[in-house]
Amino acid sequence: MEELQIGQVPGLSIVGMVVAGLVSILLPIVLAIIIRKKTKAWIPSLFIGAGVMIVFALILESIVKRIILSATGDTITGNLLLYALYGGLAAGVFEEIGRFIAMKTLMKKHLRKENALMYGVGHGGAEAILLVGVTMVSNLIVAAMINSGSIYSMFATMSDAEKELGLSQISALWTTPSGDFFLSAIERTLAIALQICLSYLVYRAARGKKPILLITAILLHALFDGVVVIVSKLYNTYIAEAVFGVMVAVFVALTIILYRKESDTDY
Repeated sequence: MEELQIGQVPGLSIVGMVVAGLVSILLPIVLAIIIRKKTKAWIPSLFIGAGVMIVFALILESIVKRIILSATGDTITGNLLLYALYGGLAAGVFEEIGRFIAMKTLMKKHLRKENALMYGVGHGGAEAILLVGVTMVSNLIVAAMINSGSIYSMFATMSDAEKELGLSQISALWTTPSGDFFLSAIERTLAIALQICLSYLVYRAARGKKPILLITAILLHALFDGVVVIVSKLYNTYIAEAVFGVMVAVFVALTIILYRKESDTDY
């Protein structure tokens, strides 16, 4: 293999990684503390939300996704609309049904609106920490090795094939625009807000025994995910996040209105 061509990770990219990592890890913690102090929400709701996200989204949905995409070949992955539709519906079905089951069983005796918010923080927070927080910590470690030159000693013991694979895995750290790392922080903030709103909607479905609200949550989840996939592919991630942000802002506003109007006499 030719001499390794390893670039330097820009300082701005490193700052972006730090910001994204801190937001992904600290925002859920801060939100949980605020909700607990203001509403006396049931703390286990936080961990139930995190657990359901891991089981239903990261494990079950991922397994089914691999099976279906493998079985269908390019039929889904080769069609943007089908891919966005499948991805959105898969996420909606697994996460919202998981949310509903948890609220009807594990949270049955604590099914109150403040606990729904805490659940949403746990669900969105675990997703942010595992998908972005952990990744950014790993990125920062590798970036430090790259910029200090110590990465070369690690590559020195590898075969040519291993070097090529390793280089392809870390090259994104210096080729990715710095702004994309900052964008990850914004995206996770919006995603956590979305998960809180969806949790409140499913809570209304569970407590009020209204399956139409569960179906609505599934379809809304699919819509949000699907729109982001399509817009990012047709335009770019910045426009996709802008559209996502507007959609989430509207959903948050509606959720706040419903939350404030709700009383125990509604059930």
